[in-house]
Amino acid sequence: MRSSLAEVAHLTDQRSRAQARELVRKAFLYPVRHGSAEAAARLLADHDEQAITRARGPIAGSTIFVREDVLVRVVDLRGSVDDDPAVALGIDRSAAARFGRLLDTGDVDTDEGLRRLLANCAMTEITDRRASLDA
Repeated sequence: MRSSLAEVAHLTDQRSRAQARELVRKAFLYPVRHGSAEAAARLLADHDEQAITRARGPIAGSTIFVREDVLVRVVDLRGSVDDDPAVALGIDRSAAARFGRLLDTGDVDTDEGLRRLLANCAMTEITDRRASLDA
């Protein structure tokens, strides 16, 4: 029980259910500063909610988990994470500086900083279990 993560946001684009097999699922473990996980999770959820409402946008779904200073985000993307590291990471470029202050990492205002963060916080997939769309 102590090692579980609480789900703080689960967002999906209901229009993308038919294309579920075409989506790329990625998970990220964000290096948040002590006491900043909840605030960072809210920024990520706001970003993802706006991205999902755009028709055929790059994000089809997102689930965010938090426990103390652990922040994990699982995202279903239409395309590669390399297409736009800011979108894959859930960072709104206009709020990158604010989000960066919540992280225990370097610069996230530049493309190079975003690519470095993407490489450092991408999690390795062990298994990917999805519920049947017919269920």
